[in-house]
Amino acid sequence: MNTYSPNKYIIVIFILFIFSECSYAQDDNTTFIVGGNLSLVLNKRQNNRIIETLTTSFSNEQISNFFIVSISPYLGKAINESSYVGIRLPLSHSSSRSDFEANGVIDFQKTTNSSVGIGIFYRKLFTTQKRFHYYIQPSIGYSYSFGKIEQFAPVLTETKGNTYQFNLDLGAIYNLTKHFNLLLEFTGLNYSYNKFRSADNPDARITNRINILPNLNNIRLGIERKF
Repeated sequence: MNTYSPNKYIIVIFILFIFSECSYAQDDNTTFIVGGNLSLVLNKRQNNRIIETLTTSFSNEQISNFFIVSISPYLGKAINESSYVGIRLPLSHSSSRSDFEANGVIDFQKTTNSSVGIGIFYRKLFTTQKRFHYYIQPSIGYSYSFGKIEQFAPVLTETKGNTYQFNLDLGAIYNLTKHFNLLLEFTGLNYSYNKFRSADNPDARITNRINILPNLNNIRLGIERKF
């Protein structure tokens, strides 16, 4: 069965938009930026509930720990005083472990996942003061992920996936010096299309997801060098 996806059309429109912007660039005013940002997420959740049946009741306890680290180096070129286009290489690693106990039976699930990707972005600056700016930054990208799921027994399952996504990031820039900037960034809008496969189920599981609220739990800090 063929599945319709708008990803190809989004990529074509975005690339045409970048080329139309570049056609107005002034060579003698262009500069380059080289930088990267870092994100670190740590989280712990604990759930306790009582499960009742017709004959008895027992407690169900779940403790989950999450760890996510991501880094995204990038290279950009100024096409005018307030606009940049560039390419970025996002890398991430995540791990989680959930421990379950129900009616005296103990079980667990441990998941690890790594991803590598590539994307292009367009940044539009808005100046508020000499050393402080804020910006919007739409981007499109592709990433390949691979990992494993380990369960009590033990059972080990390898996984892999392909993700296409569109982001609209919001951020602020502070000019530390003439050549260095400090950045604070978070995602305000995200759309992703994912194909996920596991070793025990070769059929692809496809998901489409859109988030329209800012993700303040994933704030990224960055630094960049201007040339």
